[in-house]
Amino acid sequence: MILKPCDIVFTRSSGFLGRMIRFFTRRKGESKTITSHVGIITYGSDLWNSTIVEAQTHTNRHSMQEAYGSSDTELCIFRPKNLTNEQVEKIVAKAESYVGDDYGYLKLLAYAADWCLGERNVFRRLCRIDSRPICSYLVARSYEAAGLDFGVDDYAASPDDILDFCTGNPDKYVFVWQRGNMI
Repeated sequence: MILKPCDIVFTRSSGFLGRMIRFFTRRKGESKTITSHVGIITYGSDLWNSTIVEAQTHTNRHSMQEAYGSSDTELCIFRPKNLTNEQVEKIVAKAESYVGDDYGYLKLLAYAADWCLGERNVFRRLCRIDSRPICSYLVARSYEAAGLDFGVDDYAASPDDILDFCTGNPDKYVFVWQRGNMI
């Protein structure tokens, strides 16, 4: 399995935070949310030696082996189709620009507050602090640097929004690999 730059890695955590993220990112009438985290491949190689950038307590750059090799975390990976070399460079550069930034915990509260308002993006709109990413913000803003989106505003995207867009647009994204039963 070879991963490429801009591949999107989705995970599902069974912990408290993962369950809360899935709960507060599920829209009314939508099927059950299955992903709670997302990251982006910035250096492609074989599966476990590829480099992923993801917003955690800090935004980290590490190998897939270091991040997920010894865990049983469920994963699935989607690859964008038809990106130009220029788009790949812009996406990767933006993702890499977040490395070392602190996590945007306030944005999680904004998601919950907007969920209470029926998905109106009031609080998320106020929390567009670029230096404090959450996982989905990092991926959506990275793609936005190349003029691409996931059908929602970049500051409001959730891991579920991104996965829904990838699965719902087979002309733009292709399923690459999974561990577990995410999709």
